[in-house]
Amino acid sequence: MNRKNIMTALRVIRTGKGLSQEALAQDLGITTSAYSKIERGETNVSLDRVLQILDSLSVNFFEVLYANEMIAKSSQKGQVADTPVSEYYSMAAMTQDIRNLRLENQRLASLLKVKDELLKIYVEEEQKKEEEKKRSGTRS
Repeated sequence: MNRKNIMTALRVIRTGKGLSQEALAQDLGITTSAYSKIERGETNVSLDRVLQILDSLSVNFFEVLYANEMIAKSSQKGQVADTPVSEYYSMAAMTQDIRNLRLENQRLASLLKVKDELLKIYVEEEQKKEEEKKRSGTRS
């Protein structure tokens, strides 16, 4: 993977989100021309600038790597021209959705454990009450 491929992935994600170079450049506080050179891989960019771009696009680096991988696989098969740009982004977005679903699944599993523990305590308390009733009923 090289810098130009990463910048291509950023372009794919940007266009998939319906953002223009002008809008993103404005958000970054640079000229459209400067941003265009970044996307074409014609200029060296600092890690800080890449992080700013990721933040402006509301994506993380793993999504960019994933989009880059999908672009590379498609170009090996000669499918780049046939694949809509938005499809690459939607694949990256799906990976984020999967991550979010996994986190939600973990949260729900934790809540189920708490529910089970509370239910267990409740059942034990009810059993103790029943035993007390039986004991007090036999004493009378």
